[in-house]
Amino acid sequence: MTLEEVKQNNKKWLHEIDQVEESQYFDDLKEVELLESYIQENIFEYCVAKKYEIEGFPFIQFQKIKNQEPGYDEDYLTHERVAYYIDRLAMEKEDIFSLYSQSLQYYFPEISEKEQKEQLQVFIALAEQENVQFDLTEDEIEQINRVEKPYRPKLP
Repeated sequence: MTLEEVKQNNKKWLHEIDQVEESQYFDDLKEVELLESYIQENIFEYCVAKKYEIEGFPFIQFQKIKNQEPGYDEDYLTHERVAYYIDRLAMEKEDIFSLYSQSLQYYFPEISEKEQKEQLQVFIALAEQENVQFDLTEDEIEQINRVEKPYRPKLP
């Protein structure tokens, strides 16, 4: 997928969001979240296709998922991890910054490039404050491995 194809897809979804955002209905708000997730996934797939990585993410983790390591399953790639990855890449890669900028400028047409980069730095700092990491911690793995046995009454 080319950068222009990614931008065209994102533009289509941003236009759909614009159509929905005027509504106050819960289902419509869920539709906006879904469309925003399409944009994030589209950018993520582009980054993976370009083999962009941050600290080995996501390729090391893809291998862990493939090897079925504890905690690395279909739920591992959370919104927070993917957003953190894209935000960090946007600070390094001009093409990813342009995709980030496309979305941000759709909502805030007057925002400058400097303000966009400042916003990215805020998002990255918040993610780091919330301890968003690419790898699972020992505590997270231990918690995942802790499986309670279901209660089964004794039969007479």
